[in-house]
Amino acid sequence: KKNTHMVAERIRKKLDDQEYESIPHFTVSAGVTDFQQGDTVKTMLKRVDELLYQAKKEGRNQVVVDS
Repeated sequence: KKNTHMVAERIRKKLDDQEYESIPHFTVSAGVTDFQQGDTVKTMLKRVDELLYQAKKEGRNQVVVDS
């Protein structure tokens, strides 16, 4: 997860630092998790979606990693 978090954080920061002509500013929130034993695509996506909403609830513009 550490590498995935680093990649997601690098993408988030790059987009946050980018300047666009037609968009004043935008941010990215993301959730990061691993595929766990017994997971289906549906259960993994549900978990990552919950992490995404946690990132938004905690102030947006961040990456939240499943512990």
